[in-house]
Amino acid sequence: MQRIMLGGGTIRGELGHLLVSEAQEVVDVAGVGVTVHRVPEPESLVLRGVAATVGDGVAIDCGGTNLTASRVRHGRPVGDVQVIPAPGRVRADDVLDTIVRSLLPLLVPGAEIVPVALALAT
Repeated sequence: MQRIMLGGGTIRGELGHLLVSEAQEVVDVAGVGVTVHRVPEPESLVLRGVAATVGDGVAIDCGGTNLTASRVRHGRPVGDVQVIPAPGRVRADDVLDTIVRSLLPLLVPGAEIVPVALALAT
């Protein structure tokens, strides 16, 4: 291993820069010769990754801060990304309700079955 790439909503902004720097210090102290980097657009990394698994359909990243959802064509998010605040520490049915609310604007009424890929951290 030569590089560690960090991404996700937690890695955005100044906190992300601090986390990457701290992670680099840890691997430096360990003497393993690895560099730690922040991916471009870290907040969309998980959505892009889950989109790659579905081909055509819908991808949803259920993170700790937000749920992001997008239509997917050829394994890539397309169009507007739906962003809904994560529900926090609530019952499972409240989490499911939030997932459904992020999904509904992306579905076409009367359309056939739509594949959905889901990354769940919420």
